[in-house]
This record gives sequence, structure tokens and C-alpha cells, in this order.
Amino acid sequence: ARLALERREAATDFDFAVEVSPPDGVKRRRVEWKGMAAEIVQASRLERIETRFRAPVHLLIVGERGARAEGETVVGGLRSSLRDYRRKLTFVPAGTEYRDWQLPRTLMRQTCFYLDPKKLPVEDASGLCTPRLFFENTALWDTSIKLAGLVESSERHDWLYLEAVGVVLAHELTLELVDAVQLPR
Repeated sequence: ARLALERREAATDFDFAVEVSPPDGVKRRRVEWKGMAAEIVQASRLERIETRFRAPVHLLIVGERGARAEGETVVGGLRSSLRDYRRKLTFVPAGTEYRDWQLPRTLMRQTCFYLDPKKLPVEDASGLCTPRLFFENTALWDTSIKLAGLVESSERHDWLYLEAVGVVLAHELTLELVDAVQLPR
């Protein structure tokens, strides 16, 4: 019990989240731990939704469910009007602006992972400065979905396991982004 309390207290200064408008158009479920937070954001009705984010933390968006009739996503200098973004990942580096608007065809569900760059448990985070929009990576997807399941599963969390899977997620993300930077264009 003391360990869980320490983990919760360590997370209290982690106060970053995507802004969604209208705020009552989504349901949210959030869990925080040292250096990371995860939040499930799910649309509750089919109406225009706008999302914004800019913070001193990295953001990984996992599009579990979503298709739009119209809309656009912008991160850094990248733009996309991709209609079906199921199983797509988006990475927003710390300090980079993210904007999205959409007229949804289906009720959107995404998990947002917020990662403090100063507390990332990885050796080489040099690739974590390049935005990526609607990319795919099976290993990163699988780890993200596992972690989202832990967030959603219950009110009581096995904090050590949650933190361990978060470390794996950070490593998978770093591998993906470093590989993407090193690939010839």
C-alpha cells in the first residue's frame, strides 16, 4: 500500500492532457504514474470534435477506433485528412503543437500516452524530436493496447506491472522513431 501511495504522489505533478471541444462530447479515463500517464478518450456522440495539445511532454496517440467524414490532423509541419485512422499511431514531440478536427462517421476511441522526456527510461531518446502522423508499428501497437487494457481494467492497478509495461512502451516507441529517422528517404 505504501508503494502504491508513493507512486500516486509522484504522479501528481503530471498535469497534461489533450484539450477536447466540446468537453462533454467525450468520456475519459486516466491513470498516472511516475513520468507517464495514459488516458482513454472516447467520443460519446457523433458531432464535430476538436482536439489540441502542446506541452513539455511527448504524446503518443493510439487510434483504436475512428473514421471521419471530414477533418484534418496537424502535428508540427505534417498534415493529413486521412478518413480511417483505426490502428494508426501519432507521435507528438514535447513542445510541438497538435491539432485535430473531425466530423466523425464512427465514435472515436483513442488512448493518449503522455511521456515526460526528462524521466524516460530509455538510453537513446534522440529520435524523439520528430513528429510522426498516422504510422503503423505492430510491436508498439500491441504494447499500447496491453497498457490501455490495464488502464481500463479496474480501479485497482498493479503499479509495478503498469510501470513495467510503460517502460516497454517507451522502448518500443524509441526504437520505432530512431529507426524512422535513420531510414533513407
